[in-house]
Amino acid sequence: MDKQSGQYKYYDYVPMNTKVGRPRLKILEKDIRYAMVHCQSYKECAIFLGCTVTSFKYYASLYIDSETGLTLLELIKKLKLEKSKIKKKQLGQLGPGNIKLYEILDGKHPRYNRRRLVSRLFTELVFKEECQLCGYDEKRLTDYKAPLTVIWKDRDIKNHKKENLEILCYNCAHNMYGQIFKSWRFSPYFIEY
Repeated sequence: MDKQSGQYKYYDYVPMNTKVGRPRLKILEKDIRYAMVHCQSYKECAIFLGCTVTSFKYYASLYIDSETGLTLLELIKKLKLEKSKIKKKQLGQLGPGNIKLYEILDGKHPRYNRRRLVSRLFTELVFKEECQLCGYDEKRLTDYKAPLTVIWKDRDIKNHKKENLEILCYNCAHNMYGQIFKSWRFSPYFIEY
């Protein structure tokens, strides 16, 4: 209370021991374990629990696993390493990068993804990034790729032999095959690069 005016001021009403701001987070061990099972990274776990990554790491380091004697943070690191090793093994066995390009072009893998094949044809320098008829090779400024189309000559999209593939610019494709954007746009044997 102000002695001169006899009125209360705003700080007279606020008790001295109250904290202002956000209440303290309470993340339980079962919540952290649930997040460990269902999330792939610290960031995902933190978003799942509604806190920051540093808060998640802090609370994960507080709890100790009874079976292993490690903190939950150390346990997460261990599980992450095991998961990454498993993923690398699976990618090495099942991934499309394991298939050699010369095997695809020999016709041994007819169900190989056509878009991936087209990008590999140019990145692994099987074909030059130019039209096979007119030699057009100017690149776009946006993605630095030449505006080319890959066409399967015999219309069999499972025949990935090198002799069957034709690289054309839009002008030559239009001159040879007609209106490519009306009839060929959704055609399975026409793919843009």
